Amino acid sequence: MTLVVFIPHRDGFSLVADRQNTYQDWTVTTTCKLFCFKDRGVAIGCSGLTASFKHLMTELRNRTDSSSIVYNMQTIFKENFSRYNELAKLLGEKLLDIELIFSKMKDGFIEVGKLNTDIPGCLSYEPLDDSRCWAIGSIDAVLWLEPQLNRKIHYITKSQALEFGLALLSYAARVNKEVGPPEQYGCDTITVTKANTFEEKWIAPKLGAIDMLLPKFEV
Repeated sequence: MTLVVFIPHRDGFSLVADRQNTYQDWTVTTTCKLFCFKDRGVAIGCSGLTASFKHLMTELRNRTDSSSIVYNMQTIFKENFSRYNELAKLLGEKLLDIELIFSKMKDGFIEVGKLNTDIPGCLSYEPLDDSRCWAIGSIDAVLWLEPQLNRKIHYITKSQALEFGLALLSYAARVNKEVGPPEQYGCDTITVTKANTFEEKWIAPKLGAIDMLLPKFEV
């Protein structure tokens, strides 16, 4: 399980993700869960079965047709459903679980949505409000963070957004061991600006400023 956070800001938007990859036996490795498609202004954060979502992202890069990225992801998932399902069983997972947060910049406007496997055999898409933060991954962590995610903070700067994302990861890791502590593993980030420039950055191990999550704290 994991935690990926989408944060809009006045410069564009950022994705911030933990790096912990936890197996059924609680063995832990690290991996990057963020992917960007610069030619289409798209950044994607992934949660769930690592081998499956990495295969899906690799296949997505190989699709050169003019169809939308969301449509292509749904098609790839449908074509490989049996493969992903068998892989989940092989790794001891009860259910095939893949969750994606899709974010796109086009002409200075943000599109954000979520894809998941809640409907068996289908990767369904839900558009989201681009003026607030969103998270995917550990259900418990997302529920704990909901008051923070619902704050309207789209006026903050890129650097403030990354610090806020780091604080969210640090807090989530304290309440749910499925989320990788950024002070131990660091975190991955992708920022997409309104000018459609991309910045991929790994933040070295660092504890987030938990006081940023206090009710009266101005981000």
